[in-house]
Amino acid sequence: MMPYHKKVTTLTNIHDLEKTIDNVKNNRLQFLNLYSQQFSVSDDFKTIAINCIKSTAINDSMLLCYNNRILLDKQNLYTKL
Repeated sequence: MMPYHKKVTTLTNIHDLEKTIDNVKNNRLQFLNLYSQQFSVSDDFKTIAINCIKSTAINDSMLLCYNNRILLDKQNLYTKL
């Protein structure tokens, strides 16, 4: 389990972990961009890689919410998120 999937005790922790997930996504996208500038990659590969990176970030956020559904439900946020 990645550290940003864990169960937490406050909404602030959830927001902080969401920021971590976003930072990981942005770092991966930046790496892909730098890599594709240095090495030849097809546009199709780059599109697939971008979609994989973004969908991984969405899945990470969903898992974070699911693992903290009790806390989020108490705040009436689980269904909204």
